[in-house]
Amino acid sequence: MPLWDFDAPLHESGVPLRDTSAGMIAANGLLLLAQIHLGEGEGPRFLSAALRIAKETIELSLAEEKASFLPQKALAEHTADDLVAAEGFFDAILKNATACYNEDSLRRYWDHGLVYADYYFLEFGNKLIRMGLL
Repeated sequence: MPLWDFDAPLHESGVPLRDTSAGMIAANGLLLLAQIHLGEGEGPRFLSAALRIAKETIELSLAEEKASFLPQKALAEHTADDLVAAEGFFDAILKNATACYNEDSLRRYWDHGLVYADYYFLEFGNKLIRMGLL
């Protein structure tokens, strides 16, 4: 899975930040290239790379936890900054997305779910179905 930003500072734990959205977008691009070159020599290579990225993303980042929603009354008592996923719950299909971890950012946002990571993950599966590969 790709790094979030090659020049970004490491997380406090010393682990480089990953980005599932970048990986799934790249996998979709490679799948498009595989479709374009399906009858040519490069098609299988693009397909193999796309599948490898998707497989590694699933192995590393598929959330096992389920989403949990607060009742409307409970939401009214909180601000957006107060709301975090309860322990044992996660708000997306894929984990390990990073939106912002720049040193000058007012708020750093990493190791979360992002809607565009989930979108491209689902789109990847839909493309495989349309190609007859699933």
